Amino acid sequence: MKIEKLPSGNYRIRQQYKGKRYSIVLPYKPTTKEATELMAAKMGDTPGRLTLATAGRQYIDNRCNVLSPSSIKEYNRILKYLCAHESEFMASPLGRIEQEDIQAFVNRLTVGRSPKTVKCYYTFVASVLGQFRPSFAFRVDLPMAHRKETYTPTLEDVKRIFAAVDGTRWDVPFQLAAYGLRRSELCALTMADLEGNHLTINKSKVWDGSRWVIKDYPKTTESFRVIYLPDYLVEKIHRQGMPDVYIHKITPKLHKIQDKLGIPRFRLHDFRHFFASHAHALGLSDADIMATGGWKTDYVMKSVYRKAMRTEEAMQAFGDSMTTL
Repeated sequence: MKIEKLPSGNYRIRQQYKGKRYSIVLPYKPTTKEATELMAAKMGDTPGRLTLATAGRQYIDNRCNVLSPSSIKEYNRILKYLCAHESEFMASPLGRIEQEDIQAFVNRLTVGRSPKTVKCYYTFVASVLGQFRPSFAFRVDLPMAHRKETYTPTLEDVKRIFAAVDGTRWDVPFQLAAYGLRRSELCALTMADLEGNHLTINKSKVWDGSRWVIKDYPKTTESFRVIYLPDYLVEKIHRQGMPDVYIHKITPKLHKIQDKLGIPRFRLHDFRHFFASHAHALGLSDADIMATGGWKTDYVMKSVYRKAMRTEEAMQAFGDSMTTL
């Protein structure tokens, strides 16, 4: 749905739905809530009669030009899944849905699904209700999230992996990942992004549901950044070029190398965890770590390097300090 000002000074609301274009012209600029209600009435549905499934489709359509292709793909997947497995709930008119219905929906989802999956589906439904019934306040209890223990690579792990891929096509991708780049970011790089020792991160490679595409922005606003690379890595990039690998083959290749070296398996994304923990250990400021890694908040960044401090290592450091008393 778009709200645009016309040369006449009036405002026009436009939306395409089920292959038809709908438009409404007003002498004033409507709020998003009012525009949504007017358009729903124009299309023959009031927010109260609109089903949750139809509202979900409109919610996605209204954001098709705003969100990334991967986000739209995920929304479509969630909507399709809920319509197939929660058909009765998704067919409910929005005006008849009460808090008890939403809690019962969450309770059903909890059976056989992880807390993260349940939260993902619930968040989508809550967002749809938030747009079409903004005055509807509800509170739902979600299943407690499981604490997931992930392995953060050590400096020795990283050095061994780098040595194993030195001079190969995987050399530069793994090196850049250890400087905090996401997989989507490093696979979108071109030589034009490197000027001297400065690497500009301003795009990403994502799956739009049918093919890999380059979008002209990274994951978040904070992810737009310029990273200083040391001379040795700049020289490698000039010799080998920017990463020229299939994006979906990077992690399997990493696991194959880890298995060969006897290193516990971790994801390519865990190189970012290594970057945060190692940079913190070297004394880099939180602000510098956030800026280089493109973290939106220090909460996520700090949780990464705090978790990387193994209990055994921390207690060994504590014990060593006690010997000086």
